[in-house]
Amino acid sequence: MENWDNEMQIECAKSFQREDVVQYMTPENHMKLMDECLNVIMNSEITQEDYLRHWMKVFHAVCPYLSIEYLRYTVLKRIGDLPSLKQTLPWRKLGFEMFWSITLGKGQEILQLEPLMMRTIHSMCNDNNWKIRRDAAKQMQEFFTEL
Repeated sequence: MENWDNEMQIECAKSFQREDVVQYMTPENHMKLMDECLNVIMNSEITQEDYLRHWMKVFHAVCPYLSIEYLRYTVLKRIGDLPSLKQTLPWRKLGFEMFWSITLGKGQEILQLEPLMMRTIHSMCNDNNWKIRRDAAKQMQEFFTEL
């Protein structure tokens, strides 16, 4: 897949954004897809917004199908630094979006089991950028009103 141009990779991402495709995959294939999705996102230029947006949809679609253990010990280890203040604003926003995808996909269970999740949500609310703080407040309101 690394040899494909961006347009071909976007088409590939579109196929995995569909619920009817992802739900019938095996757990092993969910993990392989997430691994590839993380490789694509983490090795991309942040300026490729359309490209990243499609792969973020794949990330969001796969999260609910992954085990808590896989998310904690594989995915969170790879994305843990993205939302930190040492990253540029676009990468922080992307990292926060990834954390929210995991939270929405796994709900309260991941928040209770993984301390990094609550610390990251807390840091979103204290970010030095008002747009990130605003988005965090909106996300929290939506998430916690559904409980």
